[in-house]
Amino acid sequence: ELEVEKLMTSLDTFNIPYQIYGVPTLGSWLNNTGFKAEFVRDVMKIVDRPCVWLDADCEVVKEPVLFTQLLERKVSISVYIRGDDNEPNLNSSTIYFGNDTFCKETVESWVDEMKKSDYRIWDQKCLEFVYKRNPEKFHKIPPEYAKKAKMGKKKTSVIFQNNISTTTRGSIIDTEIDVLRYICSHDELVHN
Repeated sequence: ELEVEKLMTSLDTFNIPYQIYGVPTLGSWLNNTGFKAEFVRDVMKIVDRPCVWLDADCEVVKEPVLFTQLLERKVSISVYIRGDDNEPNLNSSTIYFGNDTFCKETVESWVDEMKKSDYRIWDQKCLEFVYKRNPEKFHKIPPEYAKKAKMGKKKTSVIFQNNISTTTRGSIIDTEIDVLRYICSHDELVHN
């Protein structure tokens, strides 16, 4: 719950509107992350507007102006990808969803990939499979929007990921607490 408080405090600091949904644990870290695609799909139907996924262990460190720019440019989907299009290494801790037709189709393909793998493959690998089919349709988030604790200093980040999964994957997340997923809506961030 400490991670939840850090995320909420950071969103409040920048007056970013958000919605928090609690989801009971599905029994293991892999199962919990495997639920992300379906969760995003379902929330996109509810909010029916562009939104951003932030993992529970993220903190907003600087104003995330990129999301407003993506909204204004009508970007369908944006995610941080290390490497190139031939050997991408996708990070699903921060994802912008434009909630347009291509975005909805992409998320549905992501759900299908998760189901094909019987939820045995990490969610970001399944999204990576979808990305490889249409890399030109994805916008790439810069690294400062998905910096992990081990990647560098917090002060150079816009969104910082505390990497709770690497320290608690085998214990707390799997058995003792609810898995929390965060969707932050950004329709109110457009400044006239």
